[in-house]
Amino acid sequence: MMPTFDVGTGHLPVGRYSCSPDEARAALVDDPRFKNSQTRADIWSNFERYLALFFALEDKYAEDLPVPLLDRVWLGGSYVSAKLDPRNMDATLHINQAAKDAIKGRPGAGIFARSRDSVLEEFKLSRLFLNYEPVVHVFRLNELEESQRNYLAGRGAWDDWWQRCRADGEREGPTLETCPPRRGYLEVVFE
Repeated sequence: MMPTFDVGTGHLPVGRYSCSPDEARAALVDDPRFKNSQTRADIWSNFERYLALFFALEDKYAEDLPVPLLDRVWLGGSYVSAKLDPRNMDATLHINQAAKDAIKGRPGAGIFARSRDSVLEEFKLSRLFLNYEPVVHVFRLNELEESQRNYLAGRGAWDDWWQRCRADGEREGPTLETCPPRRGYLEVVFE
């Protein structure tokens, strides 16, 4: 269950909170606090439209996919806050590498080659990909393939990043002062 936004900061408490797409929409769009938002419903609709592209690929190539293409998305940034009118949604899409490899070069797989800027412009979604690789022994780094080490490093980096906050008015990159966790983020799980 998703906790409420902190009254003082407008953010979720530190941590990652799993929820369904319906639960995320209820908290981030349909909650009465956002009834006067001019942006939230449109951004959410664009998010669903973008995800539909991945689900369509899953349907199209179902017989060839060893696992689902997309199984979860981490949402962070101002959309996952009490801000009434965020400009966009920030998301890390967890892509199963085995499924991505299975459709490489096929019609529709070009979705992975689209630039972040074009996705941001069309969908109001600042998206990044995290290519999931199953890792059995996460503490035996010297025994892992490079792709598995990259996955673990990326997962840890994004988990850390979505819990950070910029200092008030700051527009530049991260600083030592912005490193400690100060907010939570959502893990939207597709079943």
